[in-house]
Amino acid sequence: MQAEQSTAPPARDPGPVTVAERPRRPAVRTVGQDLQGATVVEFHGDIDIATTYQSTRHLDAATAGTAPLVVLDLRGVTFIDSTGLGPISRAWCRAVDRGGDLILLCTEPRILSILRLAGLTPTIAVTRFYPRMFTWPA
Repeated sequence: MQAEQSTAPPARDPGPVTVAERPRRPAVRTVGQDLQGATVVEFHGDIDIATTYQSTRHLDAATAGTAPLVVLDLRGVTFIDSTGLGPISRAWCRAVDRGGDLILLCTEPRILSILRLAGLTPTIAVTRFYPRMFTWPA
């Protein structure tokens, strides 16, 4: 009894993954405060389940005080999914519950469309321009 021979080509070994080929995690950072006292938080790259903890930590700190005003800069975001939208929605609720507000800064039509389809806008205000006038944290 002969074994059947496969006609599929052999799988190629991709070889070792170098540091440059690894997917980069997005940066989430609190930039500082603008001249009106708003805390500015920037998101970069993919905003998804891998960044939920980091996103929540920064946004919780930004919305911790009384009447917090937060500007969330999404101009560097390349991808966002439902798990990435969760911390944004939570931060807006925290800010409003404490007498403040959260404003999204976004220029990418694809990201704006996702925010709209998820129902976050127009509930959360979106702007396409924000002056870069900050006081930097010490």
